[in-house]
Amino acid sequence: MVMKTLLLVAILFSMCLCNGQNEKIDQKIRLQTIDGRVNQLGERIFKFWSKNGPDKINGGFYGTLDENGNPCEPYDKGIIALSRHLWAFSTWYEYKEPSKDVKSISENLYKFIITNFYDSKSKEFYWMTDQKGKVKDSKKRLYSNSFAILGLSEYAVAFGDRVASEYALQCFRAIDKRAHDPVFGGYDQSNEPDWVQGEGAVKETNTHIHLLESFTALYAATKDSVVKARLEELLHIVAFKLPQPQGNVRLQFKADWTPVNDPVISYGHDLETAWLIYDAAKILNKTSDKSIINQVVKIGTFSGNEGYDSINGGFYATGIPNKKVTDFNKTWWVQAEALNGLLRLYFLTSQTKWLDKIEKTLSWIENFQVNKKTGEWYWAVDDKGKLVATSEMGNFWKASYHNLRAALFVDKWIKESGLVSK
Repeated sequence: MVMKTLLLVAILFSMCLCNGQNEKIDQKIRLQTIDGRVNQLGERIFKFWSKNGPDKINGGFYGTLDENGNPCEPYDKGIIALSRHLWAFSTWYEYKEPSKDVKSISENLYKFIITNFYDSKSKEFYWMTDQKGKVKDSKKRLYSNSFAILGLSEYAVAFGDRVASEYALQCFRAIDKRAHDPVFGGYDQSNEPDWVQGEGAVKETNTHIHLLESFTALYAATKDSVVKARLEELLHIVAFKLPQPQGNVRLQFKADWTPVNDPVISYGHDLETAWLIYDAAKILNKTSDKSIINQVVKIGTFSGNEGYDSINGGFYATGIPNKKVTDFNKTWWVQAEALNGLLRLYFLTSQTKWLDKIEKTLSWIENFQVNKKTGEWYWAVDDKGKLVATSEMGNFWKASYHNLRAALFVDKWIKESGLVSK
């Protein structure tokens, strides 16, 4: 009897081992397939922008591209889009294709930004120029400066350019001097009424998560001690001050980080916030801090569940807590951030439901978000896949950033996991 019992236990144990091994093999195959699909999307996005983006007459990239990738009005160029392009092409060079062509495009962007957008007096960057580079809007906002810092920092790392990192560091010091809040931390946006709204609101989430992103890149490029201190401060704020107990991130805050206005959730921003926290923690060697990782999982899980279209795949734009969607449209950048956010959740939790959602979101993107003619993605479609916004492939806000970043990072993270060969 004892022998039979031991034999049965051995058989069951062997079966469990086999099931566990089969499950690992299955997940590896799924990751390989996801990686292949994402790489195909990324190649088409990059091909579109490298062909249609560069303004070979005036420098930089065109301000607006129509549905077919042709330049069109308005021709003005913004620091946000150009910095995003600089980041994207520099990152592509670093991780994918260290070619002369990619380097040339990156150098052209860098020169146009420094020549036309950089204010040598304030050490910050103008908001907008005309197509030739003449300043049309001299405002300097924290949000746009964060992208200038991001693009310059990545360019500096990709091409070993210390001058570029110095421009980024000067900009950091300028905004830090004029806007850093020494009492409650973060950055005061009270002089940016178009960014903060509501009684007492002086800080907002979108700016601060991208400052977190840009300071992560700047610290990687410079190892500056003050940058590190501000990055650590922002990591704490974004991980513990912006999210509410359920895991949703509020959008507007008073100086002391008391939330104001309605609890609107931007599902894409929350999924983005989750993985940006992880990246900041990684460069600061804090990924062993369970309190931070728990927040990454909490924030990502909340919007990963509440914003997801379980029928068609993909993610809605906005809602309020407890699965009350307020905007059912599907925006290109939200789908891109979902890919990054869900993959990070999978690697942190090993829960295959996140792979399920990645696969279904990829199917949504492939079937409805992508412009089949160009390979670039439409700004927004409704929950049935019908175009509901501009058909422009590029404009003041839409650049080779969110979706190309997703393609680059999903591939990078999967390969770094060791589950897929490099």
